Amino acid sequence: MRRGFATVITTNLMYSFATFLPLVILPLYVNRLGASLVVTGLVISFYYITTTIFSVVWGVLSDAFGKRKIFLSSSLIGCAIVLFITSIVEVPIIVVLLMALFGFIASAFRPAVLAIVGSLASTGERGKFFGFLTASTSLGYAIGSFSGGFVAQYISIQMSVVLAAILAGSGAIISLIFLRRVDSKVISVPLNPRQVFSILKRKFIPTNVSESYVKQGNLHVLFSVTFIRYISFWGIWTLFAVYLSTILGASDFWVGILIAINFVLAGAFFQPLAGKLCDIIGRKPMILVGLAGTSMVEIFYALSPNFLWIIPTQFLLAFTFSCLENGNNCYVTDVTPETQRAEAMGLLTTCIFGGGAVGGLLGGIIAQIVGMQVMFLLMSILPAVGFFVVLIKIKETLKR
Repeated sequence: MRRGFATVITTNLMYSFATFLPLVILPLYVNRLGASLVVTGLVISFYYITTTIFSVVWGVLSDAFGKRKIFLSSSLIGCAIVLFITSIVEVPIIVVLLMALFGFIASAFRPAVLAIVGSLASTGERGKFFGFLTASTSLGYAIGSFSGGFVAQYISIQMSVVLAAILAGSGAIISLIFLRRVDSKVISVPLNPRQVFSILKRKFIPTNVSESYVKQGNLHVLFSVTFIRYISFWGIWTLFAVYLSTILGASDFWVGILIAINFVLAGAFFQPLAGKLCDIIGRKPMILVGLAGTSMVEIFYALSPNFLWIIPTQFLLAFTFSCLENGNNCYVTDVTPETQRAEAMGLLTTCIFGGGAVGGLLGGIIAQIVGMQVMFLLMSILPAVGFFVVLIKIKETLKR
């Protein structure tokens, strides 16, 4: 189990690098090609539209066919190909469309990897294992942010995208060679187009109205709160690199550093700590801290007089992001049947990326009308609302 988990962590690290770097660099790239703030926002929005639609589809198919390893490697190979193509495109709208394709392919990875970790870990160690997984995600984001900013500053933005493609391809090779059987108690059925259609039809066009696991444990409430929190988060982060560069005066290199600080701290310290805290104090308190902290971070961003003031705010973001992500992962896994775990993680991912799709577009429109700083302040209201919804509606699932 430990060897399989180490391979999953390594693969997830490379996937996180390859998917986050374009989300940081490409909005800045298309903006410099002459795109408006609305079109710049569409780079993120289109990526999250396709991710939103297909995350749960990939999760359902992963559960049904029991081929989670194949979902990991295939997603990484596809990501590498799309990134190589994106690196040679200089037309903003084509970049937007390629990011939509990128989201479709990349969305196969996350539900499968979360379900794999949920299956490998026992209930008592689930927070710890998810902590290590999310730590690798944050470190991948950090490396992608820092190296992307460095390469963009001293070579070119296109080469930073090529770097992401190389890492995605490397992750695919590692998963294919070293990842052994990772599924437990998963029903495996023959893989063919007719079976795929039949499974999706039964799932999304049900023939009965029996209550699903989504309503048990108020998962639908958690998913809704996650959705509005990520509208807020990605509404800001869609334009964050542009904000740092054009409003606060940061160079490309500093943009990469400032974004990386959050993920270095999360990956090296706060993600493992938050995972452990989920097993000690519970899932609900961690989710509440994550939502309250998100609102505070967004207010601090808007009030920062220059880019150096962003540094201490990134410490707070690293901790609150870690609390929210680990709390969500543990809560969803606690209340979900084993054979539907990838589907549930797909739904969680759909809410995260659905928020990105709406937030990216909404953030660009609001920023175009009232400016980026006012948009940041308006977006901070959403996670604050989510805090009170969770406080009232969600019950603790940790069994002591």
